[in-house]
Amino acid sequence: MSTPIIRGSSSVHDHHTGGRITNAEQRTRIFVLQGPYSALEAQMPKRGDRFRGLRVESSELVRAKGGMGLLTITCRNKDGGSSGNPSGNIEETVYEVEMAQLEKPLLSKPGWDGYAEQIEAWRGSDPAMRAAYKYTDAQGNAAVLDGNARKIAKLLMKGVESYLVFAPVVRVTRRSNEEPKDTSEFREIGKDCGKRCRPPADPLSLVAGSWEWLKTADRCQEVAGGSFERVEEWTGADEWDEDLYDEA
Repeated sequence: MSTPIIRGSSSVHDHHTGGRITNAEQRTRIFVLQGPYSALEAQMPKRGDRFRGLRVESSELVRAKGGMGLLTITCRNKDGGSSGNPSGNIEETVYEVEMAQLEKPLLSKPGWDGYAEQIEAWRGSDPAMRAAYKYTDAQGNAAVLDGNARKIAKLLMKGVESYLVFAPVVRVTRRSNEEPKDTSEFREIGKDCGKRCRPPADPLSLVAGSWEWLKTADRCQEVAGGSFERVEEWTGADEWDEDLYDEA
């Protein structure tokens, strides 16, 4: 078998079709290298590797004539840092605040908890007494519900057992072009879930009132385009019981 004659450079070099930037947001950059097939195969990067400072999304090697080859490497183009993030790991941070709907028992409504004993006695009365909003007190005497106790009983007779309150939920989404294991912001997923701790200060400026906070969600996933996304959530309440929830 004759040895192929290579015209031009026999070393690995940029092909003239390389350097393309694709899509409107210019988030993908494509490099094309030319050289001996075996040399290109040895240099072929895997997804997640770094190539010229960018994260590799994919690579493809094809044979050409004379033992040569073309290696196409697709990278994420947006990889720069900023003054607040010199490492360049986090591309984008999104803050969200929403009011979550919570359901609570009627007797937990402020000012109504003192009627629990009367309501329990009323519920244990016979149907005729209940219909007349009467109950038997601790001394065995018939008594009539009045004020808020009567309001509670009316609601219970209609089948209303609870009422709605609303609490703020702060959500922080960070998007990164780095593997989670390589990015400090993505380590220790779920570490503080179920613990009392405050969300970042920036989204708190959007929340009215004074709240205690519990970290209630923390998840990480790979999203379209090969980037990674971490979503953390904190839920506000008037109080999170210290006996139930430790401080982070």
